[in-house]
Amino acid sequence: MENLTNHNNNQQTQNTTTGVLCAKCEHLNPASAELCEKCGAHLYIACTHCGRKNKRVDARCYHCHHRLHHSKFHRLKRKLVPKNWKSLVWQAILLLVASFIVYKIVVMIANYSP
Repeated sequence: MENLTNHNNNQQTQNTTTGVLCAKCEHLNPASAELCEKCGAHLYIACTHCGRKNKRVDARCYHCHHRLHHSKFHRLKRKLVPKNWKSLVWQAILLLVASFIVYKIVVMIANYSP
């Protein structure tokens, strides 16, 4: 573990002397810049697990190794599925009841003979 920490510290000091690569346009910016000089994108992101500042191009936090970015599937799931599972259950029950009522109405109309 100590070797990994030393490697990360060496990598961090090496990156600060060479600059920071923009994740959006791949422009090499000075290490002290917070925003990309070319496109204006943020160069750093805070880890949601430990709160440390990391470069946006990194996949994992250099300190705690937590993932910095979510997959597209995870982002889509977060948008579609509500945080409160109780509301999801009630929505599913309501959808089933409404579908059953519509089905019964359609069958009743189809069998109707004046």
